[in-house]
Amino acid sequence: MAGQVSSIGDWQHVSADRSRDAAALWAADRTLAATYLKWYAVECLAKALVVAAGHKPPTSGQSGHDIAALLDLAGLRRSDIAAELRDHYERRSVAMRYELEGGRSYDGEYQAATELAKRLELRARRADRHPRHGSRKRG
Repeated sequence: MAGQVSSIGDWQHVSADRSRDAAALWAADRTLAATYLKWYAVECLAKALVVAAGHKPPTSGQSGHDIAALLDLAGLRRSDIAAELRDHYERRSVAMRYELEGGRSYDGEYQAATELAKRLELRARRADRHPRHGSRKRG
């Protein structure tokens, strides 16, 4: 896919690509890198939901990586997400990209990101089929 990512479907495609990358890294026992990319896939799905809500998602700076803020912008309530998943994304920091592989276990974080990605993907698919707030499906 070339060009600017802007539609719900574009964000879903980027998320799916990063999820495949994460799965390959996880299988290769590169758990830190896998977890980082899996959370990035979640971030992309949150941005898909922001687009579905009729907004342009931030793509740089801290606000572009803050999953909680992105989900708020998408119109999700805290109660829409299970507490154990919220705990993970509220503690998540993109600074993990500076950690050394093997420093700790990432099993719980990876599993939480995987579960949250599944739930957000379902919402994004529904939103892409039934646009609201003037957002439109592209080609």
